[in-house]
Amino acid sequence: MPAWADEDSNLWENTAAPWYWASKKKFDDTVSQLKMFKQAQQAELLMSYRYSPFLRSFLAQEELYEVDYYNVFDDIQAIKDVHPRNFDFKDLAWPQGIEFYYTPFIVVARLKDQVWGRIEFSTDGKVLKIIRFKADEEITYWFDDRGFTSSIEVKASNNQKHFQYFLNPFGQWRIRLNVLTGEVAVNQKFAHDFERTEYSTFADLQNEKLKAFIDANLKPNDTLVVAGANYQVGFIAELKVPRQQVIFSIFAERLAITKDNLQKMSEYGEYFVVDTDSHLQLVTSNLADCRQICKVLQITPFDTRLRLGHSQKEKKLKIFWLLDGSSEAEIQNYFREVLDVMGANQLVELVIAANNEWNQQRLTNIFMPIINQHKMADEVTFDFLEQKDDEMEDLLDFKPKLPPKRLIRFVRIYSEETYLEELDDTRIILDLSNEPNLYLQIAGISAGIPQINRITNSYVKSYQNGLIVTSKVQLAGALKYYLEGLSHWNQALVYAASQISEYSGTNLINKWNLFLKKETVDE
Repeated sequence: MPAWADEDSNLWENTAAPWYWASKKKFDDTVSQLKMFKQAQQAELLMSYRYSPFLRSFLAQEELYEVDYYNVFDDIQAIKDVHPRNFDFKDLAWPQGIEFYYTPFIVVARLKDQVWGRIEFSTDGKVLKIIRFKADEEITYWFDDRGFTSSIEVKASNNQKHFQYFLNPFGQWRIRLNVLTGEVAVNQKFAHDFERTEYSTFADLQNEKLKAFIDANLKPNDTLVVAGANYQVGFIAELKVPRQQVIFSIFAERLAITKDNLQKMSEYGEYFVVDTDSHLQLVTSNLADCRQICKVLQITPFDTRLRLGHSQKEKKLKIFWLLDGSSEAEIQNYFREVLDVMGANQLVELVIAANNEWNQQRLTNIFMPIINQHKMADEVTFDFLEQKDDEMEDLLDFKPKLPPKRLIRFVRIYSEETYLEELDDTRIILDLSNEPNLYLQIAGISAGIPQINRITNSYVKSYQNGLIVTSKVQLAGALKYYLEGLSHWNQALVYAASQISEYSGTNLINKWNLFLKKETVDE
């Protein structure tokens, strides 16, 4: 049971967004777990209870092909055995004389010089919704990625009326939601598919369908893996799944690990899996005095895949430094040491990686004063600070040959693929935060790249596959340890090869099975 929606969103809000709203891809434990279970040929089923008419597109983007799933809305809307089909929005029954105007973001439909509506698309280019503008109301047609209208939302311009009709694949409405009150009415034609004809809240209808599915399908030997989130607890409480069959997956990027949160979960789940050493200690201590017996396992949600890097074949010596989780003062202190190493070795290049919180101006303010202090402004530069003088380019038939500047390149982390692309020619991974990025650690092991961390953890062993530095003074020595020659780098590669097996999907699934006292699987 994943947690793929914001906690404050309504159950009926579409989880798919227009392509231009798409936020950066988040690392998710459920996605990784599904991949591992599938690879180990463990029977699995994804249970989704949010309105997700683009669920198949999402699964395809995550490379979760052929994953069995149950979706509450498919049940409510009587959608089954529908073969996907593509359609062109122009093939719909538009009014005579309609004209389409293409913008970089949407398609605007105009009729007699008036905006009639607009068409918006998903991240994979399919029609997501068509909005029809009228004088007194706005009608939104939401589409399913299988090629039919999924729901119709009618909203009065004075906000006094707001309904959403959920349709079957033949265009007949099955339920009508009053968005203002949350009440649900069932179409009398389909009343035989529901226990009631009216529901005071959407959650009542949802829980009815979920409970019926669980009662019919959950066998005594099955385990329900629940992505730990506060709003999940209420659903589990309603489903009344035996406590010994529930395991909560605690992923710190999603859940605040507090005593209150965990002890609520402990009422409905006997097992907990956590991602890192520090979170294991935090979860264990917060569950110490709960009324129920709980079992906790620390296990990475990310498995290793053999993707050995090729930096030993490169003349350059690339350092990949992830800034997330470090303060500006810490970064400046460590950067001085890195810059000293760059000054002593002309082959060293630096790639700085971060998420959306770090913008160009902020990075410039952090790094440029130190570069100027080291009198290296003529030697190094940031790629996003380079600007071409086009007017001068046109005037000169030739350019004077100047010494090339060494690049300190900035990379925005949008997805797992960004990491994998950068690590292919990386010599050293640098993550000096209080909580090293777990995905980067596993990706580094997969690529056989030594890692330098500041915090002792399960995944980096000093003088094996990396080094733990306790001060900025030690950083320069740690960098030189792996940059000067390949001997130490090769030792780290050999050790990483043994870790690749330890953290393989099959081994991780076996740890799950042993934890749950189930049969293990073979490689």
